[in-house]
Amino acid sequence: MTTDTLDDSKLDEASNVLVLAPLTPTGNGAFRELVTAMSTTSETNLAAITYTQPPESWLEDWQTHIGSLPASLSFIHANGAAVTHEPETVPPHLEATSILKVNPREPMDIIAPLTKCLIQWQTTDRQSVVSVQTLSILLEYVDFDTAFRYLHVLTHRVKLYATGFYQMDPDLHDAKTVYTLKTLFDAVVELDADGWHVTKTYTSQPEDNSTAETDGLLSAISGVIDRLSAFGGGRETPETPATPPEPTPQASASSEFTSDADRICELLSTYGGRMKQADVISETSWSKATVSRKLSKMELDGIISRVRVGRENVVFLAGYEPAPVETVR
Repeated sequence: MTTDTLDDSKLDEASNVLVLAPLTPTGNGAFRELVTAMSTTSETNLAAITYTQPPESWLEDWQTHIGSLPASLSFIHANGAAVTHEPETVPPHLEATSILKVNPREPMDIIAPLTKCLIQWQTTDRQSVVSVQTLSILLEYVDFDTAFRYLHVLTHRVKLYATGFYQMDPDLHDAKTVYTLKTLFDAVVELDADGWHVTKTYTSQPEDNSTAETDGLLSAISGVIDRLSAFGGGRETPETPATPPEPTPQASASSEFTSDADRICELLSTYGGRMKQADVISETSWSKATVSRKLSKMELDGIISRVRVGRENVVFLAGYEPAPVETVR
């Protein structure tokens, strides 16, 4: 399998690319070729986040199938082995390589060292690339809501400094899981018997024949947001009554609001989990009063929170609020 069938011009503006490829030698090899198709290895800084192969096996496969290593190579290996959070000693012939082991059940521990590495690479003229293998294994270590929050932060950070490729085996997950994760990425590349196919996610202008899939994505996002509000609080949510309440004459208004809430959640997702309230107004063309009313309702429901920063309100998706700052006396 080669990238000859890939129209890489569709990826020119993409910062984060979801790669739907099986966890097989063919799928892994195709993913590796896609990562190297965007720039030559000698002009690439590569940060590899691996949940599967240890660095030694990854390097052996790379040199066997690709050849020369990237100019700079950094490993963050998330597996069940002993975690040191300290860079490991590497052989002399890999002096441009750093290796760090982290706990796969604490994915947010990856963000800080990865960011540090990408910032350091900003001093070079080379293209920085992040490779994640694989999201399917990540979901074996953590629940879906934790993975979703982590990928929200990760994709936003990668967008600032690099181009990211994230492998996922779609056959291992239900359609709702795949659809929901698609919303985090600029583009989706799918591998099948005919080769590569590039598709845009729901953040792009939908085509006329994509209404059904878009509706499915919005429904999936709504479910994730509902669970995130409970997850962010760290407490179990109360059980719902066995018998649902009788519908009221305002049911249609509630349905309309749900659609508007989904739209706001989409915007927050696009902005990396937080945005100014003024930007919500400009993006939706709603009045200030309408936006304020909708955000107040979402805040009461635990979907978002608002923080006053200077003279403006900043809206945060649940779980992305800034940590409290201790006052030094």
